[in-house]
Amino acid sequence: MFKSSLHPASKPQGSRRPFRMRAVLLTPILLATCALTRPGNADAATDAGATPPAPVPASPADGSTDPASLLHRLDAISGRLDAVAKTQEPELKPLSLALPSLTFDVPSAYGASSGDFGIGLGYQKRQRYGNRADGVEGLAFGFGDAGRLGLEIEAVNKDTSNPLRSTSVGFKLHRLLPNDSAIAVGVENITVNGDSDSNRSAYVALTRKFKLRPSSRAPFSRLFLTTGIGNGRFRSERDVAFRKKVVNSFDCVAVNLGPPAMAFVEWTGQDFNAGISLVPFRNQQLVIPPAISDISRSAGDGPRFTLAISYIPGH
Repeated sequence: MFKSSLHPASKPQGSRRPFRMRAVLLTPILLATCALTRPGNADAATDAGATPPAPVPASPADGSTDPASLLHRLDAISGRLDAVAKTQEPELKPLSLALPSLTFDVPSAYGASSGDFGIGLGYQKRQRYGNRADGVEGLAFGFGDAGRLGLEIEAVNKDTSNPLRSTSVGFKLHRLLPNDSAIAVGVENITVNGDSDSNRSAYVALTRKFKLRPSSRAPFSRLFLTTGIGNGRFRSERDVAFRKKVVNSFDCVAVNLGPPAMAFVEWTGQDFNAGISLVPFRNQQLVIPPAISDISRSAGDGPRFTLAISYIPGH
């Protein structure tokens, strides 16, 4: 449910105050997991025994073309084909309801629907252009149905040392599309009170799942691609410094390493992040994605360790 993004919006070196961490990191993690854990969306992952195919009745010796006989034979052939299909790809039952997140610091197109609720915490070892650790905390709620139109609303506290001193809200409209795809439009960091070192950011995101192998529990069997455009924090650090009103692109590639883990690499519009999203408990939607931010040094003053923890009760 949140929009996952933990590292702060860029700010040029020598600016008045160091970055505080934004709550961006929390959203994508909760969004992706809420949508994917719904029945019919999550891939199955445990094989069950298959029923042996039934024999097909032999053709009538007299070569009869009686309609009843032909229909009987077609039914038998259809049953045999179904049995063969089950033998090749056995019936599946869910291995776990818990799924890793698909993105870290960029928004995915999945979102929360009615009944979904999540909480999250974000941490970075140090701020950009600073040495002090930082953190954020937030809540997310879902409304509507992602199959038609879902709405996710998030509330974020950006100063963990002083609750409610600096807060913001954001929203995401999202919808599932054919071909294992989804689309979302959202706005984040709408300031409620206090100051903020992050810009209000609007975006459009698309996410698609690709099945690389039949079984979802096999490593490298599912690939998720997310791409989008946005303004605000998605602009380059230079454009932020010069206050240019432009849009920029962001992308993320994620691949499963097995049922409890997903590896990801993403471009935030400013720099690269890479990490692994982990689900430590089989039937609890607790997601922990450690990551390294600002890997290419195209923004900030070098790589930083970042971490998020999100939990969705009832999944």
